[in-house]
Amino acid sequence: MKKLLLATMITLASSGAMASIETKDWHDTASEEGKAFAEQAIVLDFFASPAEFGWTSERMLGNYIDLAHSRGVTGASITIGTPSESTWALYLEALKKYEKGIDVATTPIVRVRNVEDFQRAHDEGAYAVMWNNQSTMMLEAMPAE
Repeated sequence: MKKLLLATMITLASSGAMASIETKDWHDTASEEGKAFAEQAIVLDFFASPAEFGWTSERMLGNYIDLAHSRGVTGASITIGTPSESTWALYLEALKKYEKGIDVATTPIVRVRNVEDFQRAHDEGAYAVMWNNQSTMMLEAMPAE
């Protein structure tokens, strides 16, 4: 299995600043060795930009995924659960917004269920999406079944 590189390429603070896609693109300033490495290795992006805050439209998120993938990024660990999504209903609402955003990307998407999905996305030329959370607050408020 190829080396798994967890590369933090962007981190968006939840300070209210809108980040353009240009601020997330490292490719034009990368060395040729860096570009080659990104093409060969499994490179993961991490970001925590709330839907409709950092990404003001579904198309913006889809465009970013397409750009990142074209630059050799295998996928991303996307933070959708923060203390502001403190109930299960709010968490699911945030998840739906992100799902709509990734669905407008033209790049094929692999939704990560296990570590092998990163390799599969890399091998198939797809973009891996792994959801993550900053807290478990939404689970504490989850309705009983």
